[in-house]
Amino acid sequence: MGTVKSDTSHHHPLEDVIKDAVEADNNIREDVRRITLNVLSDGKLNIDEITQVTLRVVKGAGLGAVIHGRRWSK
Repeated sequence: MGTVKSDTSHHHPLEDVIKDAVEADNNIREDVRRITLNVLSDGKLNIDEITQVTLRVVKGAGLGAVIHGRRWSK
């Protein structure tokens, strides 16, 4: 099976912050919640912007979970 490389050059900065929080495995739930609320409270967002924030949080969490899962499978 090939190795999946994490290329952050194509990711939004929010995805990278969430990915790092999941990889750290300290208090994932609280960290992701805090980061998400900070982004959402930065200003007035329309429904499209809220959707983009949500998608980026989910994508970043998925990226972090892949890395985190690799550590546990070794």
